[in-house]
Amino acid sequence: MKQSQNPFELITIHLNTIERSNHRIEMELRDLKIGCPNYTRSEAAEVLGVSLPTIDRLITSQKLTKIKIGSKTLIPKDQVNELAAGNEQSSSAV
Repeated sequence: MKQSQNPFELITIHLNTIERSNHRIEMELRDLKIGCPNYTRSEAAEVLGVSLPTIDRLITSQKLTKIKIGSKTLIPKDQVNELAAGNEQSSSAV
């Protein structure tokens, strides 16, 4: 018969698995930021001078593309910068 494991051992095993998974996600995120510059939602909102809900609406309306890595949502910097440049041009034309 197989002996049941101590609940604390099971918790330790699960925590180790989660830590390895988090580390993998952090490495993927770092590699993605190095390879392709991106903003977080908060950074994109700051650059555009809008709120987080507005960023979410821009993503939903497909004016911005989101990249999901784990729980992180990233937005390509070039898209944000293009949108910011378009906003500056339209406000200077007024």
